[in-house]
Amino acid sequence: MKKLVMRDIAAALDCSITQVSRALAGKPKVAPEIRRRILEYAIAHNYRNTARCHIRNFAVITDHHNNFSSGVINELIRISSGKKFHFAVLSEESLGMLSDKHFDGAISIQSKHAGQEWAHRFNIPMVEINSSGCLLEHISSVSPDSDHEAYQALEHLAGLGHRKIARIRVSVSPLHPATIGAHAFMTAAEKFGIQNQVTQRFFNDIIPDELFTCIGELLSNGFTAFIFVGTSECEKLFIPIIEAHHRKVPEDVSVIGYKNEIYKFNWQYSQLTCFSFDFSALTKSAIALLLDELSGKIPCRKLIPSIFNPGKTTAPPGKNMI
Repeated sequence: MKKLVMRDIAAALDCSITQVSRALAGKPKVAPEIRRRILEYAIAHNYRNTARCHIRNFAVITDHHNNFSSGVINELIRISSGKKFHFAVLSEESLGMLSDKHFDGAISIQSKHAGQEWAHRFNIPMVEINSSGCLLEHISSVSPDSDHEAYQALEHLAGLGHRKIARIRVSVSPLHPATIGAHAFMTAAEKFGIQNQVTQRFFNDIIPDELFTCIGELLSNGFTAFIFVGTSECEKLFIPIIEAHHRKVPEDVSVIGYKNEIYKFNWQYSQLTCFSFDFSALTKSAIALLLDELSGKIPCRKLIPSIFNPGKTTAPPGKNMI
């Protein structure tokens, strides 16, 4: 049988060889529908670019198109330039295209497909990258170090002189358990001898009225610093709620959040004291783990410290708040 080449695919689908080449290599500037048709045709006809078999082709799978997945994908594109591997982002509908004839491995970004059934459905290795601090046991996974974040946040606030510090975590679920970061927060509190003055609150859902009541009670009890851990929808509520209780940030209350989630606050307060994901370290670690598996090593897990950015929403407690 004659070997299928890119010229044959281009002729069959009435598109250019350049489009075929870019689609198969996972490069941008190819319309989604054209990319889908090219990949489907290539798989159906057992296409394999053996002339470039030294270049690794990795699939990128995500169910969530948000700031985190965009940051990971942008970094994958950046670091793949000039490297001996290419990436192709696959949609939910394109998972049937996964095959060891076309991909050497896959990187999952918070995907529901990073489960135990992966090995049974697909015969290529996978590495999961997620933002929750959860490491999976059955496949290689990379995640920000939530314990490190909780410890460093309290250390920063206690170092400024705050003693009554509250850590509020939302969207608690089996995939995002309340225990993540909780022990490290208390360990840091013990270091400063304030373990009996700090508190942690956990919410399964984002209910504004409940958050308003909770934060109001904490402010009434003299809490002067807050660490907010949650989604972008939730964090947009926090500072407005504090202000609704007639407190100013940072004159009366210090706040720590997440840069990749709270664009509004970065604009309003010039610079939010926050953590930001180290996308470079996350993606480099994921690629390294994927290459390790391809070389025969067993799945591994790795936590990556986030970047702490001291800003203008934290300050020593006001004299009238001590």
